[in-house]
Amino acid sequence: MNIDSAIASICEVIKQGKAALFIGSGVSIDPPSCLPPGEPLKNTPIEGLLASYRPSIKELVFENTIADLSLEAVYGVMQEEIGKQLITSMATALDDDGLEANKVHRFIAKALSLSNVIVTTNYDGQIERAYSQEAQGEDLEICYDEETFKRFINNFEEGKGKWLLKLHGSFRVKGEDTSESVVTTLDRVGRGLPSKTKEALRLVIERLPLLFLGYGCGDLDIVYPVLAQEKSEKEMWWIKHESERAGKSLYIGNEIEELSTELLHIANVLLNRGKNNGEKVFLIKYLTSEFIERLITNLNWQLTQPKSEGLSKSHWKGELFCLGHQASQLEKASILANLTRLGRNTEGGREKITQLKRLMQQLYKEALGESKDPLKTSRLYRDLGFSLYLGSHEKTKEAIRHYEESKGLLSQIDPKTKPLLEEAELLSLYALAYRRVYQIEKALEYALQAREAIPKEILDQLGSSYQNLSSLKYRNKELDDRQKSNLGNILRRLANTYHDLVSDPTTLSIAIGIGKDSWKMDDVENNLLEEAFQRISSDKKLQNLVGNVRERIQSENVLGLIATKWGKVDKAKQVHEKSKKDASLLNWTSWEYAQACRNLGLALEKEGNLDLAIERLEEAREKFRRTWDKETTNWHIGRIRIKKGDARGIFVIEEIKRGPKNWHWKANDLVLLGIGYHDLLKNKEAEARIFFEQMLELYEAIEPIELKSQAYGIDNALANVKSAHLRLCSEGTHKEDDLCKRLQDQQARLEKMREEALKDIASFFSQS
Repeated sequence: MNIDSAIASICEVIKQGKAALFIGSGVSIDPPSCLPPGEPLKNTPIEGLLASYRPSIKELVFENTIADLSLEAVYGVMQEEIGKQLITSMATALDDDGLEANKVHRFIAKALSLSNVIVTTNYDGQIERAYSQEAQGEDLEICYDEETFKRFINNFEEGKGKWLLKLHGSFRVKGEDTSESVVTTLDRVGRGLPSKTKEALRLVIERLPLLFLGYGCGDLDIVYPVLAQEKSEKEMWWIKHESERAGKSLYIGNEIEELSTELLHIANVLLNRGKNNGEKVFLIKYLTSEFIERLITNLNWQLTQPKSEGLSKSHWKGELFCLGHQASQLEKASILANLTRLGRNTEGGREKITQLKRLMQQLYKEALGESKDPLKTSRLYRDLGFSLYLGSHEKTKEAIRHYEESKGLLSQIDPKTKPLLEEAELLSLYALAYRRVYQIEKALEYALQAREAIPKEILDQLGSSYQNLSSLKYRNKELDDRQKSNLGNILRRLANTYHDLVSDPTTLSIAIGIGKDSWKMDDVENNLLEEAFQRISSDKKLQNLVGNVRERIQSENVLGLIATKWGKVDKAKQVHEKSKKDASLLNWTSWEYAQACRNLGLALEKEGNLDLAIERLEEAREKFRRTWDKETTNWHIGRIRIKKGDARGIFVIEEIKRGPKNWHWKANDLVLLGIGYHDLLKNKEAEARIFFEQMLELYEAIEPIELKSQAYGIDNALANVKSAHLRLCSEGTHKEDDLCKRLQDQQARLEKMREEALKDIASFFSQS
């Protein structure tokens, strides 16, 4: 098949009125419409926010933060501060009565008049305006909310009716303000399509050939939940806008695999569709306006000419610029600080992380200078502290100092007017921070306080089943979205704390030797893992309910890690695969994507698929931005290579060993080198013995309190000592030498410490 025959096929189904056209924002760019695509729509209000800042800051924010954030992420942060003003300004900018439809809109309207179904993610009224000029006869049926989509499901017949399906809502419908239906922020997208909207889209996908025009395939609620899932033997054509066509223009069936790297999500959708009939799936690289011209010529259509040039770009630019410019100084600083916090994990943000951290702190301090409200100021101190915590290990103590400021301000607020869960959220952040600096007892103390600060009424509703979270109530009033998200955050931080009380099977797997029995967990540890698993499962459900995508991806990462430790490998793989897809679709969650890859690698290791585990870990290493994350990921790669008998793992660990480390990580490096030299290299037992002895010397010099304060410290040390003992002291000639006696003594010491620690954990668990 060539382009001409593809065009002929498309025209044939359009003439019959039995096609569906899936329309994205790209169709509105051409004059006289001149509406913005996603990038300028996202950037313009941020230009307004930055109008008073010096050029270097503008450049830093745009190139290393905004560039890699999605439109929905940016608008979600803005709406948090300015509320309904966001949608009002968008409607004024993008849906003015003076706007006029372009030729692509008129083509779409003509197709609609022949009873082809039009599906769009656009909120504006350009298709409707074009339809009023091109159509004859029947009124247009516009679906934009659950009630109208239900009407479509009940009444749709192929080739009959005039149906326009606006998946993300509409600013106006037949003169009525329907802006409440508009979905433009990440939390709205993150909830997924409403049930009737999704059912209607599935119906269209299953029953009609599909033509995609101007659609970038970047919607979290549409691409993988629906487009990449639904199967059909109908044709699917995807027109990928290509301003400079070079080489191949038409890809059919399995040929689309060639584009999997370049056009990941589009390729995934098409290849999934092609599983039923690959010869009916097409990707066409073509200039959209030229392609439409060829369709119009082939169909022999005469379209109405525009009456004027329409409004200029300056109209929508001015309106959207004012959206940012008119924010108060406090709102500006708060919006930019939160955008910078998001952007620090993007591809661009990795390059300028130090400057971004400084800017983020400067912006929070500006906001603090403006704020006179104790509650708002308390939250700003809390958020500033959390941004420091996210920045680096070294800033954790400074973060705690800011939490102290926040706590002091909270204590001044009347308990009767203090927002629900405000104190619990701050206390849970304390628990995270103390866990980071290895003060485990303080972390436990604050975790208990955080739990106690959650009203008993809410805890009782959570119960043991953790199922009915959509209608959580406090004093007969249902929790709002923010409260549900905050509750989820608190539960996740508690789960993290419980998780760190439990021995680490990933580390222990290196120590018991190939073919030996795996480590058996005590009941108290299993109980803690169950508690952590329940808490994090609740968090994920709550974040799903409110559409908090970033927090949901983080909860999935923790959930998968806990599931791996607990031996629920299939569950771990499932959540990490979903996290990877969502993070790559959003484009701005590179840290979450890398974390999902790393945790998936650990789950695959647990399953025994070591080669694939290494592949996922290597992918994670490339995505991580911090040296610490890269090194720990490399450490796992080296460890698994040694575990599978690959001597290249020794060189990976030797390279890592050269960097500065605390006793915990030095000991892990030494035991891995000892294992590698002993098990994988011939005649290297003497060198292995030196590594094991150096490891033992580290443990002999460590005070019990320091061992206890390190997460996994006792169990990790015990596993490493057992590993050395297993290799050096199993043969009769070595059993009585001095090193073996020291290893036995150290093992006995650690086992006693572990027994005492388990009693402490059991006591904590009974309290919580």
